[in-house]
Amino acid sequence: MSRPDPGITSRRAFLTKSALALGSVAALPLLQACGGSGGGAAGKVSLDFEGWNYDPEFQTDVVNEFVQKNPAIQVKFVGQPADQYLQKMIARFTSGNPADVLYVRDQALAGWADAGYLQPIEGFAGWEELTKGLFPFHRSGMEYKGKVWGLPYYGDHIAYVYNKAMLQKAGISAPPATWAEVAEQALAIKRAGILDKPVVFPLKVGGGLHWWSAVYASGGSLFDESGDPVFPDKDPVALGLLEWIVDAARNKQILDPTSVQMGTAETRLAIAAGKVAFASSARYDLKMINDPKTSKIAGSGVQTLFPSLTAGGPHATVGWTQMFSIAATTKHAEQAWALLKYISNPEVAKRFYLKKGVGYAYESLNDDKDIAAETAKWSDMQMFAKQGSLAKARESLDLPWATEWEDYNIQQMQEAVLGKKSPREALTASADKARQLKKSA
Repeated sequence: MSRPDPGITSRRAFLTKSALALGSVAALPLLQACGGSGGGAAGKVSLDFEGWNYDPEFQTDVVNEFVQKNPAIQVKFVGQPADQYLQKMIARFTSGNPADVLYVRDQALAGWADAGYLQPIEGFAGWEELTKGLFPFHRSGMEYKGKVWGLPYYGDHIAYVYNKAMLQKAGISAPPATWAEVAEQALAIKRAGILDKPVVFPLKVGGGLHWWSAVYASGGSLFDESGDPVFPDKDPVALGLLEWIVDAARNKQILDPTSVQMGTAETRLAIAAGKVAFASSARYDLKMINDPKTSKIAGSGVQTLFPSLTAGGPHATVGWTQMFSIAATTKHAEQAWALLKYISNPEVAKRFYLKKGVGYAYESLNDDKDIAAETAKWSDMQMFAKQGSLAKARESLDLPWATEWEDYNIQQMQEAVLGKKSPREALTASADKARQLKKSA
């Protein structure tokens, strides 16, 4: 057997090595600050719960409700900076002092499960009932190697958004259904002097969800069931899409060149500032885009089905999920399970949606009158439900090296947009990288 290329390291291995290197610096302060889980005052069980700092006040309120209903269990919740969360959690795992309950992103699940950081939930009472009625992409995002590893926190899908006012000003009566129509309408907006570069395709490293959505919308795949790449030839969708993006940037001059620096956060701000006519963004961003307090285009940000390369395409998109999981080494598994059940229940998910607009995992909430009324303030509930029903989890979630490949893939696409490589050269390099990562995993 040939030796793995030492320059190719899976993201899981890289992060584990990084955490070990940080151990002497990061682990001790965490031990001192958190003290680990154990018995609390008067025999109470104390749980350590960590997540990233997306509205930590909401999570703290929910945790306090749980504690009031379960006085024998104490819970300490800490919301870490989102950009530091991954390293902080791995540092805690490798130091032997993990949180009892923690947030887990779907793209991190395979690596963390393989490393033995988490435990599946099948051993807990009622888990089957609690995982019924979930949107398929949410359920898929929490599964790995035939097991379920958590309960849903939140998730959503990537939406395709257009500026209704700009289309009307350019005399366009209906949004685009294909990428050819996106180009045609963008050129009309350009000729009308409304925007010179009306299209954004987010191509910042870390923004791979947008690429997956475009591939799925055109009925394509990037990997087969064995984890081997099927692009650029076996499945030609990826090549066709990248050729469209490069043509839009370099020939038609309708793609904003800053797309290579834009992820989801930058894109929603550009849409809200009136600098974009067509772009993909997280579906819940429509709440901010259509809020007069945060947007210059309030009322004009509209979701449509994700464009396809061909008429009648499936118009699917990618959906992702964030979950609550239990550490494999917790000493209080049953109490942790009780907390998981409470913080992930549909009523809490509904309250979070009404406050933030973030997607929920439970199909039944699509019929909730309060959710419909809230959504009507800034989006179209029918379109939300229709696109959501077509959302799929990334087919690479079971590949522990997928995140490293995804970043490399985006870099190759950037090279193509900047004219440094042809679309075929960029995707061939990306496919070769995937094969190398798979071999060395």
